[in-house]
Amino acid sequence: FEKSTEAEPIRVDMKETRIRLITEETFVNPFTDVAETDWFYDVVLQLAKDGIVNGMTETTFEPQGTLTRAEFATMLYRIAGTPAAEAESTYSDVKTGDWYYDAVVWATEAGVVNGMGDGTFAPNDNITRQEMATMLYRLAKAEKVEEDKLASFPDAASVADWAKDGVRAMYALGVTKGSYDGYGRLCFLPTATISRQEALTMLGRLLELGYAAPEWSFTDSDAIADWARGHINTLCAIGALSGYADGGIHPTEPITRAQVAATLFSMM
Repeated sequence: FEKSTEAEPIRVDMKETRIRLITEETFVNPFTDVAETDWFYDVVLQLAKDGIVNGMTETTFEPQGTLTRAEFATMLYRIAGTPAAEAESTYSDVKTGDWYYDAVVWATEAGVVNGMGDGTFAPNDNITRQEMATMLYRLAKAEKVEEDKLASFPDAASVADWAKDGVRAMYALGVTKGSYDGYGRLCFLPTATISRQEALTMLGRLLELGYAAPEWSFTDSDAIADWARGHINTLCAIGALSGYADGGIHPTEPITRAQVAATLFSMM
């Protein structure tokens, strides 16, 4: 390695390096339709490596394809660590044996998704932009945003009442952004379907903020200061930090130089 000096320091973008190592070295891109020059390349490969998403075939991802409600519920279920669902399906179109059964039951039980109001979940319907924003909002348990930052969109009034809290929160966090309509206007397009590449980008943005990571199981998690929780959550989510053999994380104890080095190495 080249030596870093005060006169000529070597600076490393840890986030960029970690993504590059994961997507280019550790994980071989299996998708012929996801190129390194694509703007969604990093997030698709990162989530594929983590087992959150699968391709439509062994060699294609179909980034321009749409995403169903069942498919997105399954992604969120995997992010949560595929926890066991204690309830049973209350939907007439979600039955035991369906590949999305556990995901939908868990997501419903966790308050992340709701049905269509008629006893169905509509698992095969393409998910809309406002539905996705609402699911992400509930999964992240993000704070409610009182300021209506959607007012700048010409179609702000078309956002459903039940979706407004989720859309506002995700827009304020930068997770979701506007999209141009057929007239070149920047709108939100709440009822428009969303492509697989757009959905994964929104999901990746949320994860980068430290939201939506599985709950800790540390025996002393209550001792973690509020100001440190988000950062510790992010490090645990990317596998850079873990607890001790006794099940705790010992948040107030000193950390050794070796432990710091090991954490930094895990981030790369």
